[in-house]
Amino acid sequence: MKLTESPPLRGLMVSLGSAVLIVTTLVACTSEGEGDMNQDLTVDQAKAETQALEISVADALPAGEVLSTEQKPDGVLLSCSETTYQWTGRTTFQLDGTRDRGDVLRDVGADFSDTDGFSAELREGSTTPLMVVSGPHGLSFVADVDDSAVLTVSSASRCFELREDETSFDTY
Repeated sequence: MKLTESPPLRGLMVSLGSAVLIVTTLVACTSEGEGDMNQDLTVDQAKAETQALEISVADALPAGEVLSTEQKPDGVLLSCSETTYQWTGRTTFQLDGTRDRGDVLRDVGADFSDTDGFSAELREGSTTPLMVVSGPHGLSFVADVDDSAVLTVSSASRCFELREDETSFDTY
């Protein structure tokens, strides 16, 4: 019987993905106050708004740089407070690899910094730089480019309350 090892990058990618999600959550939750929450926002609206935000990241890049896009169809809910939640999602963009990751992230940050209600900050992650973008009422994302020229956008919606027939344990 031959034992095989998991590729060493697999564990790193899982750890990096978890770290990015945690950073996204912290950024979004700390900028959202319950008093500012839109009482009418539903989980479906929050998901649609956040997925549209993810896809719009490609607009910050030069034409032709994005070769393909993969958006996760479902996400999970994370708590903003005892009674409010955020929808979290992820989209990846395969880039052509012609530019440095820092240049890609700076373009994303510059594009969103010019958008009303958004701010962007380039931060050093554990192994690579991350672009942290915060929007109105907790809408936010973290962007990272890996060694394979894959731009990953991990996002979090504005905070909202669940309806009677919804549970935070489901995927949406």
